[in-house]
Amino acid sequence: MRRIAILLVVGAVKLAGAQSGSDDATARMLSAAREGTARYRSLDSAIAAGFKRVGVEFPAMGEHWVNLARVLENRFDPARPSVLTYITEGGRRRLAGVAYTALLTEGERPPNSAAPQTDWHEHNGSVAEESLPLHHAAGMATDAGPGAPRLSILHAWVWLSNPAGPFVTDNWTLPLARLGIDASHRTLSPDAIRGVSLANDDASYYEQTIETSLAPSDVELKLIRNIVARHRAAARAEVRKDPELRDASRVAAAWTSLWDDLEKSLPHDGAALQSLRAWL
Repeated sequence: MRRIAILLVVGAVKLAGAQSGSDDATARMLSAAREGTARYRSLDSAIAAGFKRVGVEFPAMGEHWVNLARVLENRFDPARPSVLTYITEGGRRRLAGVAYTALLTEGERPPNSAAPQTDWHEHNGSVAEESLPLHHAAGMATDAGPGAPRLSILHAWVWLSNPAGPFVTDNWTLPLARLGIDASHRTLSPDAIRGVSLANDDASYYEQTIETSLAPSDVELKLIRNIVARHRAAARAEVRKDPELRDASRVAAAWTSLWDDLEKSLPHDGAALQSLRAWL
């Protein structure tokens, strides 16, 4: 019995040591990323360094600015990310995080780092295709073809923390940060957060996502755009009336009613809409 107790204690000490080592490695990687990108808090500095915007601003990932030379360099360096992510706050862009890329051939895995391998995700379409929202969905099929290089990406939230983890792709504090609200002091329901993201969507992200998912007819396309625009206006009105979101139930209702209206108006797409809502 004593031997078992000793083994349990030794095991716990080893596990704690491994966890401490992992935490230290993560802290070093994030610190290097901050030091290497501090100057890019000025968007002008990022542009001068060769970063260019690709795609729209994603609700929980921000706007991607890519340095193609660094992508092709294909070298993992925590201080030299090939992607910067910005959010729009008060009409100005704020640096929120970075992302690393790795061009992989068949059988290759992403480079070793402090981040879990599972937090890397792949992109295999063209730049134009990858700017569409659904290309960030996990497990999406691609048409890259046999032997084509795979583009693997890792996000790191070094300038705006992510409660889900520093390397988790989606950061749902971003909708609040766009309003200047410190999410670390607020707990809102997922529907309320999505309602806020609907309110501050200036890039028609949700219309694009629904359209690329459903491939609607021209009549349905017009219907979708009208429905989303109406509920976005409702969400924005609630945010204007209550900018501190002391009562977030109304902005949450704008989100839930959006999907109720879509399902009522497009009954044959009900299952697809429910699946899409769950993913979003």
